[in-house]
Amino acid sequence: MNQPPYPAQYPPQPPPALTPQDESNLNVLGILFFVYAGMIGIGALALSAFAVIPAMLISGAAAGSPKPPGAAPPLLFGGIFAAIFGLVALFLAVKCVVMILAGRALGRRQHYVLVMIGACASLLTFPLGTALGVCTILMLQKPSVKVAFGMA
Repeated sequence: MNQPPYPAQYPPQPPPALTPQDESNLNVLGILFFVYAGMIGIGALALSAFAVIPAMLISGAAAGSPKPPGAAPPLLFGGIFAAIFGLVALFLAVKCVVMILAGRALGRRQHYVLVMIGACASLLTFPLGTALGVCTILMLQKPSVKVAFGMA
């Protein structure tokens, strides 16, 4: 019965500090998020053009042309075409905004969860988004980076 009732208390360890290499990596990842957001934004604009222009042409041609019996109505086809490409363009536009916000948060070392969401969302696009997402997730798992974001 010579043992103390509680284990010995050790002094708390100071939180790890960001190394210059970690600072540099976070800054580069922030810039890459902006570049990636630009690429996604261009894709969203292109898909919205693919949604609007052909849908207008198909619906305009459908107004004055006779259709063969049993064929799908061109207005319906144009509407489905516009809806599918429009929804994909909307998804890419939202993803672009998330990437811009995540890049900004990375630069300011704020909003850890937003950066993690942006990294996970970038994993959907192969190969550039996957590389960016994996590198960001690996970087965000370091204890010194968590401390810099105020998560530890």
